[in-house]
Formats: sequence, C-alpha cells, structure tokens
Amino acid sequence: MVARRLGMFRRVVCAAPSYLEQHGIPKHPNDLTNHECLIFTMLTDPVDWTFRAADGRDMTVRVKGCVRSDNADVVLEAAMAGGGLVLAPTWQVRPHVAAGRLVPVLRGFEQSSAPIHAVYPHARLLSAKVRSFVDFLLETWRNEDFATLPRLNSGA
Repeated sequence: MVARRLGMFRRVVCAAPSYLEQHGIPKHPNDLTNHECLIFTMLTDPVDWTFRAADGRDMTVRVKGCVRSDNADVVLEAAMAGGGLVLAPTWQVRPHVAAGRLVPVLRGFEQSSAPIHAVYPHARLLSAKVRSFVDFLLETWRNEDFATLPRLNSGA
C-alpha cells in the first residue's frame, strides 16, 4: 500500500449560537463537564476529548451527553439545532462556521493537526482510474488548508 498526504486537519469544539446564549461559552476544557456534549462514537475515545494548551501540554476531559451516534452528520445536525457542543473535524464544520450556524469555542485549547492521506495499492497494482483520482485529489487540494477555520468576532 502507498499513502500520499493530501493535507492536514484537526478537530474543534463548536456549538450553535443558541446553545451558547442559553448555556454560556466554555472558557476552559474543564468547563465541558457542565455542558451537554454530542458524542461521535466512532472516535477511538469518544468521551475523552483531548486538548493542547498554549504551553504545549495535553489535557483530557471526560465529557457526557444524551446524544450519541456513529454518524458524524447526526451529531453535527444536533449541534446546529442547539443540542450541545460537538467535537468535529475542521473540514466538516468550516461551512457552518462561515455561515454562522456554528461557533468554535475553546480556541486557545485546540487539538493538534492530523494528516489526511489517500491510501491505495502499490503503483504496479494501481488501476488507471485510481491513479487519475489520486492525481485529481492532489491537484484539487494542493493549496487547501483543512485545519483552519474563519476567525470570528464572537469572543469565543
């Protein structure tokens, strides 16, 4: 197998403006214990959310919530409906943040970036279709930054 890096992403905590107005904005990861968190169960540790502080130290917070799903779209929709805080990939929440449907919180405690790879068979086993698709992804996403979100003047 061959892995070609396509970019980097990270996960961020977001909520709908309506949720934040009603329940307040968490300022520190430990504040999450007093909030409704929306749990995506396909993560390795779905209830243990890890953050990196400005000093470079990692901290893990055990979260709780009534909504749990193995479908990322379900927890994202629940967040946009005001159901709680969601830990989601930047590439998934970016359009919702830009449109004001979600607000990122805990901006000083964001997770480290992780790579996005296309994984495919070795070149001698590679079909022309797969080669073309990987080349298309590399060209299309060459200048894409999946790890950043728009900066907002929300105080979050």
